[in-house]
Amino acid sequence: MKVPEKLTKTELLILILTVVFLLCTGVMFVLRLQAANGKIYDISTDVIQQEWQDELYAEKVNAVKEVPEPTAENPLDINTATAEELILLPSIGPVLAERIIGYREENGSFKDKKEIMDVKGIGKGIYAEIEERIRVEESAA
Repeated sequence: MKVPEKLTKTELLILILTVVFLLCTGVMFVLRLQAANGKIYDISTDVIQQEWQDELYAEKVNAVKEVPEPTAENPLDINTATAEELILLPSIGPVLAERIIGYREENGSFKDKKEIMDVKGIGKGIYAEIEERIRVEESAA
């Protein structure tokens, strides 16, 4: 096989573009691999919002340390609970706690504890986790 002594301009351009493509592909592969391993943190709105929610959650939990965690023996009344108390329930963070309060404000008191599943983000799975830890106090009307 004879090796040409000089590359044409077209061949040189194709060679340069191929090298650039391979370098970019390699860099993208390494970056994705590192991101999958948790070494690179994507600074996006979702990440920033989650960090803010985690900080808010920690502040609220610290503010209500004296409030006992809701249990089957000591369930939380979802009609009178504050956001700080609601976040003590499993799988209920600051966002869902605020949605529960917003739902109460818009629709009035919960008549039955299953009605909490009408709150956006609370389905059968979360309800199963909190069912024994919540109650609806009968109002004296």
